[in-house]
Amino acid sequence: LVYLEARRGRTHTRLAAAFSLLLFSTALTFQESTVAVAVVPLLIELALWRRNVQAHWKLAAIYPLLGLGFGLVWLQIPRLPGYTTLAFEGQTALYLFQGFVFPVLGWPPGYDPGQPLAMGTLTALMGLTLAGLLITAWRAGRGRLALFGLAWALLGIAPALVGLRYSYVSLSPRLLYCCAPGVALLWTCALLPSSG
Repeated sequence: LVYLEARRGRTHTRLAAAFSLLLFSTALTFQESTVAVAVVPLLIELALWRRNVQAHWKLAAIYPLLGLGFGLVWLQIPRLPGYTTLAFEGQTALYLFQGFVFPVLGWPPGYDPGQPLAMGTLTALMGLTLAGLLITAWRAGRGRLALFGLAWALLGIAPALVGLRYSYVSLSPRLLYCCAPGVALLWTCALLPSSG
């Protein structure tokens, strides 16, 4: 929200831009997966540019540069072996995707990965729910905004999806923090009553 205020071009633009960058930098130090949402300002500018609104590409480009710098430092920090990996685990994906469809499930409580039927049911439920949300949003004239929300949510879980084992992720619902705004936007686009 501070980023959107910074790009308005009013008298306090520089102060809002500095505050937005400070908030993002602080978020990086509290939750390293925040680095994935560094491209959200670029997505915002792309969406506005397509609507013929003046883009602020320079300000938006600072966020990925900060994220890249943080990532280079983060890679040098020693950590305990066994938690991080560059691998994709299906159990991790299913756990994280529960955060996308939590109103249908109640809340993301985890599941027993030893039950293939439950995993299959969960996968089908998530696929149907996400497809239903996107179709409903599209019919309401908010399809592109819903896709933006989905992209934000996917970016938010990307680091945990490819970098953390299920044994760690299953105890860390905080990993859903970065994708939560995108998920909320996706659900809002689908469920908000049409003005017409």
